[in-house]
Formats: sequence, structure tokens, C-alpha cells
Amino acid sequence: MPEVRMTGTEAGAGIKTGAGAEAKIESGTESAGARHWVGAWSIAHTSLFRLPVGFDNQTFRTVVQLNLPGSALRVRVSNRYGREAVQIGAAAVSYAGADGILAGDTVPLLFDGVPWIRLAPGEERFSDAASLETFPGCRIAVDLHYPGRGRFISGNVFPAWHKASETGLHVGERHFPTRDGFRVRRLQNRILPATIGILAGVDVHAPTSCRAVVAFGDSITALNQWTSVLAERLLVEMPGVLSLLNQGISGNRLLHDADSGFGKGIYGPAGILRFERDALAQSGVATVISLIGVNDLLQPGLTAPREQEQDAESLVNGMRGLIHLAHEKGVRILGGTIMPFGGYLLALTPEREAVRQAVNGWIRQGGEFDGVIDFDLAVRNPVSPERLTDHWHVGDRLHPNAQGGRVMASVIHPRFLVE
Repeated sequence: MPEVRMTGTEAGAGIKTGAGAEAKIESGTESAGARHWVGAWSIAHTSLFRLPVGFDNQTFRTVVQLNLPGSALRVRVSNRYGREAVQIGAAAVSYAGADGILAGDTVPLLFDGVPWIRLAPGEERFSDAASLETFPGCRIAVDLHYPGRGRFISGNVFPAWHKASETGLHVGERHFPTRDGFRVRRLQNRILPATIGILAGVDVHAPTSCRAVVAFGDSITALNQWTSVLAERLLVEMPGVLSLLNQGISGNRLLHDADSGFGKGIYGPAGILRFERDALAQSGVATVISLIGVNDLLQPGLTAPREQEQDAESLVNGMRGLIHLAHEKGVRILGGTIMPFGGYLLALTPEREAVRQAVNGWIRQGGEFDGVIDFDLAVRNPVSPERLTDHWHVGDRLHPNAQGGRVMASVIHPRFLVE
């Protein structure tokens, strides 16, 4: 494998940072050179314009677990795909339990020194630094109150622990008055869970030895089956060293935007176009795990135009584009082989399986990625290698279940992520 110099990237390419953040850090007891901002948790944003994700004078609480020691933290908020401005009236961070009940101090979040912010369409911002220390294994609750009425257009449909409140300002309340979800009439009054909107990430001010690993891909990554297991392994085997940032978007393809059909907007921009912003612009990123390409094969004729059928050369060239962008930033990129999808909605054809095998052969033997994670070999059925192993998927023969996720994570040695 070629040696790659890992300089990482500074956070905030195209993202505004509150002036108070740096001022507060500079006045601390540790020198600014001894620490840097590192992404400790994130979620990829996409367009939710087709989903009924609304708010009406409500507070939203998201609880995330961190693996990095920090002297302070900051929160990233995004209205990247928004069509109207969104106002956050109050925000705070607190220690919390897994059940969302606050377990300690609550620290208000400020934006350029004030406790509220109005995000214009397309705008992303970091809060000022908040004086809440973090440590491996700690859980942090982020409370955001939206005083008006509107819709979240920028967000993600696969949140972590995330709840919407009953009407009113409930920032910093120990016991969160949770609303069950959103009743949608056109879906037979089905109640949908609260979807993450606006919140995009949490950074910590950590020692320079701490770095971030980005998992970049589609729903196989966004569903969090293998990434949650890997994150727990990092917490146990490498506490305080690496964070894992999930930047998966359901339905995402490497080469085409979701600009038509069922997944319009929701499936996100082409991976090659969002890679720099979603992966390489994360704070303190050292390594990217790329697992993308299955939707380029199976979507044409289902949720994408038939003429967008891909051959091996196109997919390989797209992956080369990811490698080039990563290396330009001094970031290692590990290639994940495309997993089998035989039996999924009749999407597999002999021609598509041949393309998958050719692309996987290049990933394994081409020597262009800085390392290979052979997810395909780990999860395929030994008798029918075009299919996932039985009982390792959620029933659709495409998405891994908890057991499949454990198998996927088992082939990644944590120290391989930093060597």
C-alpha cells in the first residue's frame, strides 16, 4: 500500500464559525496548539422536502455517545437544503443517560455570543464553544428549540436517540416531555417518529492525537448496523483515540443525483459530488471508509431511469475520483467491496452481477485504495455468493440486520483505521 501523509482537514469548509468559539478556546489554560477540533458525532443531511417533517413551537432532543476527551464542544447546525429560514430560539448541551434524562450540568449554546440564530436557506453554522468537558463513553444531549412553525427540509431519516417535545420551550429540562411522533393522514394516520432536522454534528476540542473516521455510503451505512458495532469497539479497544462519523444517506448513489423518481431529493446528491463536503470537511478526519455503489447497480429501472445503468469502468472511475479527492487532503481512504443483493426486488441480473464482481476485483487488487475492507467476502452466502447469507439481513436481502452488522464490523481491525 502506498504511504499517505495524514494531515486531516480543518473543519468548516463553507461553514461559518461563531467568533466566540475561538476566543473562548484561546483564553483557556491549554495552548491552542495542543488541541484541535475533531468531529465526535455527525449525521449526513439530505433533502426531506417530500416528507411531512414539521415543528410547531417545539424542542427537539438528540442524545449521542462520544469517544473523545474534550475540554469544550461545539454543535454544527445546517439548513443546507432548506427553502426558508429556520430560527433556533434557544439551545443547550447537557450530560444525559441512554434514556434521554439529563444527568448533570446544562450549558447554553450561543451563536456569536447570542442565544439564538436564524439560519438562512443553504446556511450552516457552528455554535460558539461550550464549556462542557467530554470523555470516552459520555452521552451528550443536544436540545434545540424552534419557537415558530414550519418544516425541516434539511436533515436525515435515520436518527440516533432523537425525540420531539410537546409544545413549548423545554431546553435543559431533566425529564423531556416527549411527543410520540407525527400523525400523517395520507399514510392512513400512521405515526412517524421524529426525524432529525437542522442538527448536523458535534465537535470536541480534543488533543491533537484524537482523529475522526468517516463512514461514507448509503443506507447500509445509514442504518447504523455495522457502524454502531464498530463505534462500540473503538470505545472499548481505543478509548479516547478515534471517533466514528456516520455519513450514510439512504438510497445514495456514487455517480447520480436523486433528481427524479421515488427517491427525488431524499436519496441525496451523487456521492462523488457530496464526498468533499460530507466526508473530507469533517473536523479532524484522518480516514474514510467508503462503502458505496450497490444503488448504482440496482436502482436503474426501479427508482431511477433505466438509461442510468452503470458499467464497471464508470464505477471504478467514480471511486478513483473519491481516492483523488481524499489524497489531495492528505486523508486515507479504505475501499469497501460492494455487497451482494441477489433476491432484492428482482434487481439482480447476470450483467449487474458481472459488473459487481469486476468492480470488487479492482477494489481488492487495484492497489489504489489505501486499504481494502472485504464486506462482500464477509457476508456473502458461500453457496450462492450473489446473495447475502441467510439470517444476516432484515428480510429484504439487501440491508444487514444486527447479526450482519456485527459480521461486517468484525472484519475491521480498529488499529487498521489509523495505520
